[in-house]
Amino acid sequence: MALLLDYTFSTDPAPLQTSTAQAGTRGRINVSVSDPSDAVYCNQLLIAVPLGDDPASLAAVANVPTASINTAAWNPTSVEVGALGGDPTVTWAKFTFRALSTDPADWLIGSANLVPSLDAIVNLAPGQFEYVIEETSGTDPEKLDPNRGSFTLDKVLPRFYVQNLVAVAPTAPTVPATEFALGAPILLEWEGNGTWYELYRKGISMPVYAGTATSFEIADGLLTDTTFVLVASSTGNPAHDSPSTGYETIVLYETLTLTVSNPALTPTSVKASGDVTAGGTLGVSEAATIGKTLDVTGALSAESVSTGPVAGNSLSISGHASIGDGVTVGGASSLGPTNVNGNLASTGGFWASAVTTPGLNVNGGATVGALTANGQTLVNGLLALKPGSGNAIYALSSSGVNQIAGFYNHARRSGDYITGVVSIVGPGGAYGFGTNGKYTSSAGSALLTHLETRVGHRVVTSPLVLEEEVQISGTGRLSSGRATVLLGDEAADLVVHGEEAAYRVLVTPNGRCGGLAVVERSPDGFVVEELGDGAGEVEFDWLLISRKPAELGATRPSELPDRLPEAAPPSL
Repeated sequence: MALLLDYTFSTDPAPLQTSTAQAGTRGRINVSVSDPSDAVYCNQLLIAVPLGDDPASLAAVANVPTASINTAAWNPTSVEVGALGGDPTVTWAKFTFRALSTDPADWLIGSANLVPSLDAIVNLAPGQFEYVIEETSGTDPEKLDPNRGSFTLDKVLPRFYVQNLVAVAPTAPTVPATEFALGAPILLEWEGNGTWYELYRKGISMPVYAGTATSFEIADGLLTDTTFVLVASSTGNPAHDSPSTGYETIVLYETLTLTVSNPALTPTSVKASGDVTAGGTLGVSEAATIGKTLDVTGALSAESVSTGPVAGNSLSISGHASIGDGVTVGGASSLGPTNVNGNLASTGGFWASAVTTPGLNVNGGATVGALTANGQTLVNGLLALKPGSGNAIYALSSSGVNQIAGFYNHARRSGDYITGVVSIVGPGGAYGFGTNGKYTSSAGSALLTHLETRVGHRVVTSPLVLEEEVQISGTGRLSSGRATVLLGDEAADLVVHGEEAAYRVLVTPNGRCGGLAVVERSPDGFVVEELGDGAGEVEFDWLLISRKPAELGATRPSELPDRLPEAAPPSL
């Protein structure tokens, strides 16, 4: 029966070209399978092409084509060489493709992306050959029949060609690219049936490659944008030729332009209306005036600079710097006398909204001879200031009166003043200090605070205990002399109860009764009963004291360290 599906052919080259005695020519045949009616089921395709040295064959018997397909839903499952039909004198290469799914719903072809492919070394004889397709198909998935048809494809004498000059990264050979990073290796590839190729690049009069191969790797990459010109010829090395008068070599050309994302430029002058970015070192021997933004990810060195915002990895200015808007430095900074009327930022160093300093050196931390900061100061690394016996860091709020934060080192003040770390916030309920680690004190006291009373402030402290404890309290009521207190999920996660670390419960009745006892304890709660088999209905208060669990869900308690670490002064 006739084929039920539609088939569209494409070949590379188009049409297929025969091989020569000097070199084999590869040809690829792709056939796109579709069904506009969306009603045909198919779970197998058999494709056959003739083998031999004659014009009616695709390839020699010794050069059996290879099969592939564009989808993982189908697979080329077998290849056979032998007769097809009634003529035993013709040798065929037969390829079977099968659908992997056993679900008939997946056998509907429709407009599915199904493209079987054959890759062959075409024989030397031009002509036409038969391309046979046998599909196992039908409109009823329960009754699929073999349906066969054939197509005629052409082979022509080889025509000199060169095409498809592309660039790829050696690590991604199937992904064409036109832009590469500075110095990144580049692999150039092309297709052609020439016998000699020469590759030229911009600015170089001699070829960077000459030979018979169809690829060339530029291991050191490119510094700037470059155009490549590929010259193909059907001759040997031209350097060895001695042509007679009037002879001209026939050549074909392919060009490809590649760009560099971070090129190394050496212009005679630069004028930028927008931002300027330098990935390496930017050296200015005389004055540099930047009207917009100078973004330096390497180093900036200049005798003098008058600029707007400056950003980079490191900043080195040997002369005087007057910066009218701001400076942002990504790494180390070395400055002479510097006035900054905007922001100065250094990753791992110092930042302030206004700075006036006769000398500033930032090397991950900061060593400051003199510093005036009228706004915010942020240090991501180490900030060390040596102001003698005065205040080390002291900041005021916008009012100029209320202190925001301060650190005092050997403060001159005597009497009852804090000389360590101070944090004063506006409203009394705001958070003033936080840490995701542990808080320690070597003074032998717990955290102190004072609470307001009718007769003044009273200093209070947290309890000093030998283990990390959790305290939970509440109120319960006896019913017929018995009460069950459930802790709830959140409270239960905060207590430890086991043979080695059982929690304790203190109960206090709020009315007359014969006495109370905790008769049962579990991780989820506890049971209270009246003594003497009482049956009272009295209310009671309870206080549960438990070891803190080592972590969420743990049955073992957290342990305090044997000793606290020593507090060491910063080293410069």
